[in-house]
Amino acid sequence: VVRDVSFLKAMEEESLYKEKMEALGMLSAGIAHDFNNLLTGILGYSSMLKGQLSKDEKLLKYVEVIERSAFRASNLVKHLLNFSRRQKRPSMQFDLHVILDDTLFLFGESFRGIEVKKRFEETQFLIRGDESEFQHVFLNLFTNAKDAMEGSGTLTVETKAVSIGERDYVRVTVEDTGRGIDESLLEKIFKPHFTTKSLGGHLGLGLSRVEKTVKKYGGFVEVE
Repeated sequence: VVRDVSFLKAMEEESLYKEKMEALGMLSAGIAHDFNNLLTGILGYSSMLKGQLSKDEKLLKYVEVIERSAFRASNLVKHLLNFSRRQKRPSMQFDLHVILDDTLFLFGESFRGIEVKKRFEETQFLIRGDESEFQHVFLNLFTNAKDAMEGSGTLTVETKAVSIGERDYVRVTVEDTGRGIDESLLEKIFKPHFTTKSLGGHLGLGLSRVEKTVKKYGGFVEVE
């Protein structure tokens, strides 16, 4: 008796992945809160020092560098908290641009060798659904783009309102300056365990999860 259990194995791995992301979200939220408390003290004291060092230009510049660094860290913590909170939210209406902004910010901070370019249409794209699912979709696409560029290059993300037939869609284009993929492999990339990475794990490229989520919300994925 031969029984194909590929689908069951993929479902098991997806369930484990979701649990891992939820645990990671809880952990990052706790760490981010602690960092926020530390940064509040740094920003408060640097502001007090600025007032007392107004006549000493050299020391004032040092304090301003500390303050700018603390503000940058505070901004990073804010995005990290937004990211972790979405792991626990029920389905709701949200702006797709906000999800993209947070995910791109954290991606850019994690991979400094990659230049991030945004071309967002100047409108709100409100979608009803699970924010964390879209977050995972974009993070997956950005990570694959990073791997394709081998750590350095340009990631361009564009949003545009389009109509196909009688339906309206939001088109999100994720483009990288990597070497691309062989045409013979295109039909395989959405299979659960397919990977082109020599040291890849069981989850492959993760694009099967991307396609599943996009189809769940009535959309589709095209690859060039």
